[in-house]
Amino acid sequence: MGGTTLTVAGSGFSNNTSDNKISIAHGLGYAWDPNSLSVLVGDTVKWRWEAPAFQGAAYGVLSVSSPSETSYNGGPLHSGDTNTPKGFFVYRFTAPGVYYYSSGFIDGANLRSLQGVVKVEAREERSGGVSVRVGGVEARHVAGGPSGATVTLTGSGFGDASQLVSVTINDVVCAVSAASDTQVQCTAGDNPGGTYKVALLHQVKGHAQSDVEFTHELTLSGVQPSHGSFAGGALLTVQGSGFDPQNATVTVCGEACEVLRETATSSRLDCRSPHINDSRPVVSCVVAVVNPLDAVNVSDGYAYKSELTPMISEVSPRRGGTAGGTRLTISGSGFSTHIVCVTNSQRQSQETKVRLSIGDRGVATTDEADFFYVDVWSSRFTWGGQPPPEKGTFAVITKGQTILLDTSTPVLKMLLIQGGTLVFDEADIELQAENILITDGGALQIGQEGAPFQHKAIITLHGNLRSPEIPVYGTKTLGVREGVLDLHGIPVPIPWTHLAETAASGSVTLTLMKAVTWKVGDDIVIASTGHRHSQKENEQKTIAAVSADGRTLTLTGPLEYSHLGVTVTLPDGTVFEGRAEVGLLTRNVVVRGAVHQDWNTTIEACPEGFNTGCIMFHAPKPDENLAVGRLSYVEVTHAGQAFKLGRYPIHWHLMGDVAGKSYVRGCAIHRTFNRAVTIHNTHNLLVEHNVIFDIMGGAFFIEDGIETGNVLQYNLAVFVKQSTSLLNDDVTPAAYWVTNPNNVVRHNVAAGGTHFGFWYRMHEHPDGSSYDGNVCQRKVPLGEFSNNTVHSHGWFGIWIFKDYYPMKDGGCRSKTPEPAVFRGLTAWNCEKGAEWVNVGAVQFKDFLLLNNEKAGIEAKRIVQWAVGGFGEAAGATMSDCTIVGHVDELGLGADYCTRRGVIAPLDDGLSVLNTKFVNFDRSSCAAIGVAAIDGTCPDRCGGWSVRFSGNQFFNAANKAGFSPKSLSTEVNGNINYKVVPMSPLLDPAHCTQSAQWSVGFPGAVCDDTVAFHRLALNNPTPSSLKAKDIILTNAHGSSVVPYLKKRMTHKLGWMALIPSRQKYNWFFQDADHITNITYSAKFYGFGSDQYVIINHNFTQSPDRFRVIDDRNGSAAPLSFSDNENGDWYFDESANNLEYIVSGKTSQRRRRSSVDRSMKDTAVNFKAYRCFYPDCITPTPPPPATLAPIPTHRPDDFISAENNFSAPVEGADVVVPSGTWVVLDGDTPPLNKLTVVGVLEIPDQAVNASSRSSRAAPQYRSVVLDAVYVSIQGGRLIAGWDDEPFRGQLLIRLRGNHLTPDWLLPQGPNQGSKVLGVFGTLELFGLPHDVYHTKLASTAEAGSDSLELSQPVDWQVGDEVVVSTTSYDTWETEKHQIAAVSTDGRVLTLKRPLDHAHIGEAHSVSGTSSSYVLAADVGLVTRNIKIIGEEYPEMMSESFGARLLVGSYSSDGIDYKGKAQVRNVEFFHSGQEGWTDDDDPRYSVAFLNLGEVSIEDSYIQGCAFHDGFSPAIGVYGTEGLSVDDNVVHHTVGEGIRIWGDRITVRRNLVMMSLWPGSYQDREENFNFDWSAAIEVNEGTNVVLQHNIVAGYERVAYRIDGEPCPGSSNDNEKWLQNEAHGGLFGVYLNKDGLPGCSLVQGFFIWRSFDYAVYFQEAMEEVTREEPAVSFVSSVSALLLIEEPEAGEFVGPLQQQPRLQAVDQLGNCVSVGVTSLAVTASLKGADGTAVDGLGGNATILFSSCWANFTDLSIEERGDDLTMVFTLKTWGAESRAFSVKETPTTQMPTTTAAVTEDWSLFSSASPAPVSGLCLASVIYAVGCCSDADFIC
Repeated sequence: MGGTTLTVAGSGFSNNTSDNKISIAHGLGYAWDPNSLSVLVGDTVKWRWEAPAFQGAAYGVLSVSSPSETSYNGGPLHSGDTNTPKGFFVYRFTAPGVYYYSSGFIDGANLRSLQGVVKVEAREERSGGVSVRVGGVEARHVAGGPSGATVTLTGSGFGDASQLVSVTINDVVCAVSAASDTQVQCTAGDNPGGTYKVALLHQVKGHAQSDVEFTHELTLSGVQPSHGSFAGGALLTVQGSGFDPQNATVTVCGEACEVLRETATSSRLDCRSPHINDSRPVVSCVVAVVNPLDAVNVSDGYAYKSELTPMISEVSPRRGGTAGGTRLTISGSGFSTHIVCVTNSQRQSQETKVRLSIGDRGVATTDEADFFYVDVWSSRFTWGGQPPPEKGTFAVITKGQTILLDTSTPVLKMLLIQGGTLVFDEADIELQAENILITDGGALQIGQEGAPFQHKAIITLHGNLRSPEIPVYGTKTLGVREGVLDLHGIPVPIPWTHLAETAASGSVTLTLMKAVTWKVGDDIVIASTGHRHSQKENEQKTIAAVSADGRTLTLTGPLEYSHLGVTVTLPDGTVFEGRAEVGLLTRNVVVRGAVHQDWNTTIEACPEGFNTGCIMFHAPKPDENLAVGRLSYVEVTHAGQAFKLGRYPIHWHLMGDVAGKSYVRGCAIHRTFNRAVTIHNTHNLLVEHNVIFDIMGGAFFIEDGIETGNVLQYNLAVFVKQSTSLLNDDVTPAAYWVTNPNNVVRHNVAAGGTHFGFWYRMHEHPDGSSYDGNVCQRKVPLGEFSNNTVHSHGWFGIWIFKDYYPMKDGGCRSKTPEPAVFRGLTAWNCEKGAEWVNVGAVQFKDFLLLNNEKAGIEAKRIVQWAVGGFGEAAGATMSDCTIVGHVDELGLGADYCTRRGVIAPLDDGLSVLNTKFVNFDRSSCAAIGVAAIDGTCPDRCGGWSVRFSGNQFFNAANKAGFSPKSLSTEVNGNINYKVVPMSPLLDPAHCTQSAQWSVGFPGAVCDDTVAFHRLALNNPTPSSLKAKDIILTNAHGSSVVPYLKKRMTHKLGWMALIPSRQKYNWFFQDADHITNITYSAKFYGFGSDQYVIINHNFTQSPDRFRVIDDRNGSAAPLSFSDNENGDWYFDESANNLEYIVSGKTSQRRRRSSVDRSMKDTAVNFKAYRCFYPDCITPTPPPPATLAPIPTHRPDDFISAENNFSAPVEGADVVVPSGTWVVLDGDTPPLNKLTVVGVLEIPDQAVNASSRSSRAAPQYRSVVLDAVYVSIQGGRLIAGWDDEPFRGQLLIRLRGNHLTPDWLLPQGPNQGSKVLGVFGTLELFGLPHDVYHTKLASTAEAGSDSLELSQPVDWQVGDEVVVSTTSYDTWETEKHQIAAVSTDGRVLTLKRPLDHAHIGEAHSVSGTSSSYVLAADVGLVTRNIKIIGEEYPEMMSESFGARLLVGSYSSDGIDYKGKAQVRNVEFFHSGQEGWTDDDDPRYSVAFLNLGEVSIEDSYIQGCAFHDGFSPAIGVYGTEGLSVDDNVVHHTVGEGIRIWGDRITVRRNLVMMSLWPGSYQDREENFNFDWSAAIEVNEGTNVVLQHNIVAGYERVAYRIDGEPCPGSSNDNEKWLQNEAHGGLFGVYLNKDGLPGCSLVQGFFIWRSFDYAVYFQEAMEEVTREEPAVSFVSSVSALLLIEEPEAGEFVGPLQQQPRLQAVDQLGNCVSVGVTSLAVTASLKGADGTAVDGLGGNATILFSSCWANFTDLSIEERGDDLTMVFTLKTWGAESRAFSVKETPTTQMPTTTAAVTEDWSLFSSASPAPVSGLCLASVIYAVGCCSDADFIC
């Protein structure tokens, strides 16, 4: 083609380029080398030539008159009359002279020839010195000659004794005839022509050292006969001298004439004339004899003449058996009209020619003389005299045997071609077998390469799912183990084409783009051109007629759907062809699986897809081509076996390198059930020009990832559909599935499939049996992907999933990116045109993508280490593409448009270059978008940089569609600018909103002065920061950064895109009051001149900070000029901490950005307060102790009455060690109250003068008011264990978010508004008979009275809470009592109820059991109150009082708290936001107390209401009791137990709120589902008689109890209740090791699930409760009657009973405490004795199986009675005697049918959960799954 750039080096060239003229006279094949040669007389010259490929040249050697002549002048050089592409010519020159020669014209245009010259000089006389060892000899030799010539040696010193002289030439004796002192004569022996050394030996004087040579002449004197047949075969005699009998070769017209060595001599050679093809009547040839050292030829030595050429025109018959005896008739010309002969026997079958020799003319032409020695299938002689194989037989064709299949066969059991050959006769034939196997070099042949089969050949394979399998190959298969499978149908020049024009629905005519050779009756497929779910529009039709020009087809029936054939010119000038493909499905050679109707009638039907056959190639050794398959123009249908790995229609299995010797070409594969062509560990296979249709699973399937060099080209795949019968990859199949990139995939089409057109799926190493840890196909460079098309596919045109990182050399350790360029994909009407997932330097080039629903191209990820930067050199790119939003001519509607043209990845690194965006002008679409990854990050995942350059927009007003904080885009147009989502953080002077970039979300265009950084963070502490939004504020505005679960880099975290060179104030929304915070952040992409400054404003004043390291803070506020990356500054006056992140650093950092000039910075931020200066713990002091604390008030106590001066407001008060202070009045509002000694608050009676003498005694009210109350080794007392406090005590704690914390050394942070107990707290309020009860009847909305189920001692003015009885937690109500009935069972409220609250009792049908569904009513008023003082912001800050019981160490003293808290009311308590176990600011928290005794610490009978946090928390504490408390309105958990051996009994928890929606928050990604009672982190916890009523998420989160059989010293869980929420009992990755028992729960009105568990444990056990009511059991059935013998003794048949429900279904109750008891009843119906054995047994599953019952006393008409709770069953009557004989029972045992729902088998092991006593009431759940 030219175009190659040449560099010519040298000297003397002109500087003026026009002066230098360069021409190339000859190319390869246009000049002799050398074209001038000098030789001597007697030398032989040999010419050799071979034409270059594809040039059509032919050569010869002709003597010519001058250097420029090309016509033969009759001279000695003449290689023949016909030039040839390859050949040689030799000639020995005998006379001096100049010999010009030419090739003649070598091309058909007579333009080119090769000229040359040979210059021959006379050979000079030569003499040389010859010496002998004794004396001297001088000999001269000049002449040469033929064998037998006289040779004269002259010289001196020879002597005259001839008998002493011997001479040899080439070690052949030259017989000495005369000798003198100066001359020796000898006769030359026989030597081939050539020059040889002459050796002389004198027997006395020795050898002469001489270089004298003698030339044996090679002559050719004649050829007889001199003419003969063009067919050759004439016996020629070549005469001359100097022939080498063993090595000389003869050529005639350049063709070898085979020498008969047995008759060859030095003067005669006999050979058979070769066959030549020529149309001239006479061809004269050069005859040449070539010795190893010399050659000679004679022109016109032999002539071929047509008049001497016999011709065979017919041989009849054409075949015969190997036994011989076939009578042949040979017809033709050049001989008598007919010749008749009889064949002889042959040892084996063979194809041969009939040879007819006529005298010395040679043989007849054999073009029509074929004869086949072959055994035919239908002959008895082929089978040793037996009939041909019959149905169900095993047929074998052994080595050396060729059988011609001349008739159709019955269904053979097996056809084994074991080294032999089976050839289909040229007739319509069907071969049927269950299996065919080719081994030992055998062959099955239907047609040949170049000689395709012309009739109809069918191979039908039979079998079913139950058929025996051949190892490896399976059943119903054509297997090739070792041998050749040749299947060659009639070639179809155009297997598939396109519609030339649209074919409308109802039409019967198709107009095609190309003329076809298809036939009437052939089946075709027309591909869908509809939308991506139009697979039903693929149509199979039959041809009724074909037009003369082959371009119009008439169908037998009308089309059901329209199929497009349109040409569309797009606004940018691109011409798009939207046309349906039409493929031919019919071939004359067919391989199919049989479908037998009797399988469906007489035998249970096999699964669909098994009644199909398969072709499998699998050799015993790979890489040796032991199994060869050449399949061309074959139809394969009903193939592939569903549910079977390896059973594919055509399967190349572990073949290794097939070196291009096997192929699948022009085939039609349709209606298959397991893929189409599978290439498994096979290389260099050719698959081309095939049509496949209606394929289940991946079609063209490159399996393991080890396969390379395979070529898939020019194939059409239509309707490749989902298969659920094999692998996951087949559930979402691809028409072309590639697992190693180093294959060639080009010029293919996929249309109308359910999922992918092309899927490149590279694992880390090859799969399965091909595993090789040294092969990493993810890094292998791309072979070729070019010019492929996909349309009307359900998913994507091409998918690169999951990983592909192409590297130079493709080794596992390769690290240099090498771009993999996917070229020329056209994809339309798919979900997405193209998508990559995780890639390196992958590049999409020249793609044309139109009308794809969601995206033209979507990029998910770019792995930074796998690219070498932005751009085409080593980056990830999309270049030179055309992406079209809509082409209305494709018929998808006026509103249709591709949602996004290019979807940018969630990483830096993409370059979009020179790409056209067309027709993005509708509201639903935009040219550019940002990726989302379902399950990883579906929204707001961006912040990454994408670079655009050279792109064009045509009719594309919608340039980009963003989601918030999705993308930073660098676009190169006329000027550089950046496009980002609109944000309040943008500087309006440099960024403006643009409508073209604002589809879906406003976009802004910023000038090139603005840079952006991605900020991402997670892992905050405390945990309450999770799910909070972050607020970022700069000089231009504020932006809300949401917390999301799914993020690209920082899951469960935050991500923002922030402009560079600005300062930001950062706080967590609804949690800005928390000071001790940490988080892990990363700031991306800083150039050396870029920075941001982050500011945190703290409520408290932290003591220490860490940003990127532990450096000290700066002395002055930060600036870019004065500070570097990681510096921080703290402004103590405002509690502002700021730090700087920049590209300016003195530290070396890893450059993780794709842009290697940018730097990323990781920030692990920490801000914390410390008790000790600089957060350095000093050396511990020696141990010390406090003074002992008295147990009762001493006489010298301190009080106001004892003249103790009272403190003033705001004072810090200390009750010193060793003192006992009595608080006999209200305190002023104190700051700190520290109790080191004892502070007693007595309940003094009110002065008697102020009340009636008959009135009950009154006790005064006391107020203790402080910001901090801290008991540090001391004791605070209000009431005694046996003498509760009788007055009113109000402990009022003050503070807000700004109140400074009070830290303790080596202990917790007390915070503020706190009662800290590090000594002893004794609060004993007045007890109540009942703390909570239930409604006895329903209280309707609007009612002001409550009827209680039990009497109470509550008082007028007390507050009560009434629980919800709906699913709505917020229907819980709090009311004040206006009146109490005399019996204490009716309360009158001060205001009416807002909601209805039910009080209902229900009975269980058929039993005496009942259950109650009723609201719970709890008392929340106590006479000792701990409250948080209200202030204006209290509700928004949710900052209440708290009681902390903990420990710390100071000055060598260990302080450990004890708290005996009984009958205390907590109101507005707890501090929202501090929930972690290191700082739990709950209403009450027991923190790290270790083991406590029951007398030391407990919380009992208390009330918590209107709190801001969890009510009770227990951490690191053992042995605590939490009993009889009423909890109302908590934010988070009601009771949280993270301790050991904690008992939780008789508590009522109401209105447990979820923090994620507290105060109208919408924390959608807050996954901390708080439970009203959470004990899953505790151990050995006991739950008894608790009620949870109204919970926004979970009632109980538990681990459960140890299962029966496990060690358990704890009390049993029982009678815990929950109603009014989402999940009743909740286990999510909780549970005990091995097995968990869940029992004792009553769950009703739980909206989602009563019991939810998500586990992966070993065993699940379900039990029924040992209580009086079991909801599931309805009756007890006696299944097997007891059978007694006639006499006393063991029962002959033991009874078996079953528990069933109301429907008669067996109730599977596991191994339980449900016991059934057997007893005897006499004839009068009363109980009698006499029943022996174990009469009480437990149920197992739903069965009770007695094993050893016996009758020990005689009796008549006895009945055996069985009792389970209230259910019973009786046997039939029987009698027993005392004599030792045996009788059968009087009645036959009646066995009822088992209608068991669960069966009587043991419960299936599902997980480690055991459900027992979980009782569900009627209507308890909205859609719960009932377990028991």
